[in-house]
Amino acid sequence: DIELLAPHTLGPLEHELSPYRYSFTPPGASFVRSVRTAGVLKPIATDSQGRPVCGFRRLEAALEAGLPVVPVCRAPDPRAALIAGFWENLGHRSFTLLEKAFALKRLSETCGIEQKTLIEVFLPALDLPPKKSFLRKYLKVASLPQEVLDKEIRTGLKDGHLLLLCEVPREAAPLLAQLF
Repeated sequence: DIELLAPHTLGPLEHELSPYRYSFTPPGASFVRSVRTAGVLKPIATDSQGRPVCGFRRLEAALEAGLPVVPVCRAPDPRAALIAGFWENLGHRSFTLLEKAFALKRLSETCGIEQKTLIEVFLPALDLPPKKSFLRKYLKVASLPQEVLDKEIRTGLKDGHLLLLCEVPREAAPLLAQLF
């Protein structure tokens, strides 16, 4: 069943509060214009508590466009919806390094996908070598201190800097990030 709900009632949108979010790229101006003109055409999937599972960029575009309501469907299995959303997003856009890291973290922690499957199926899908060392490295990136992640989201760190920051002691990462 599809419901029409006020977009501001759905959340959280912040990646640190959501067990589902892995996207960090904001909706582009043309997407916001499209949503303002035509509305949200595909329902936003939520879990039973109303937390978005898929459709974060659609929801952000709706908020920015000032829509009073958006279509929402409650996912009977949020983990399956998250996995389906991953494959759908992968089919039409590229992921940043941070998005790849958080996608792997969400697939592992939220969906319970085993390490072997992450390595053999999901790493190659993300154009990464199917190696345990790469999975470890990307999961470390997703576990960087919040201050470092916020800097990456606000200003964008180079991929090499993010990978370097996950190799230094956790308490040193925010200080080192200020140099980049």
